[in-house]
Amino acid sequence: MRIQKWIVWTVRILLAAAFLASGALLLLIPVTGSEGAAILLATMVGATITHLFVIGGSPAPAIVLGVLAGFVAWRTNPLSAGSARAAAIRQRLTPTA
Repeated sequence: MRIQKWIVWTVRILLAAAFLASGALLLLIPVTGSEGAAILLATMVGATITHLFVIGGSPAPAIVLGVLAGFVAWRTNPLSAGSARAAAIRQRLTPTA
């Protein structure tokens, strides 16, 4: 029974590590930065819930990292206000035929 519980927790930790690694790698590529940050945000939401209801302790680090990942997801999203503003400026500067 104890070994089965250990295996379950090991698989969960490896799955979380895979999500964190894939989110970090996607964050390094400018085109997929928004998706990587969204994966990291979802992982931090799960970490916060785990801290609150399963293992105890302070969820503050997960909350701070989640807020930062959410900000990066918002700023790197092609549909965010910053990108739309940049597209509008580019459109005004481009000569029309």
